[in-house]
Amino acid sequence: MKKKIKAIERIDKHVLGQIMNNITDYENYKIAILPDHATPIDIRTHTRDPVPLAIYSSFEEDSSDTVKVYTEKSVIDGSLGIDKAYNLVSRMII
Repeated sequence: MKKKIKAIERIDKHVLGQIMNNITDYENYKIAILPDHATPIDIRTHTRDPVPLAIYSSFEEDSSDTVKVYTEKSVIDGSLGIDKAYNLVSRMII
């Protein structure tokens, strides 16, 4: 469990942190952050559960949900309602 948390922290700092620090250099952008599958820490293996998803954009968009954490469990309360990959692709087209 500690290795997964450390890996996530490193990705946050060295990958996502770099993107977030530099993305505003572009006028128009939209990025989605999501894993390829759920791997809840308490189960310690891949599951078919919904994956957490966050979209960050330079465009004004509805952010009507109140989800403030990024976990496999919080995805249930999110407002995106994306259940298939092709729906995510449609949502990402600027």
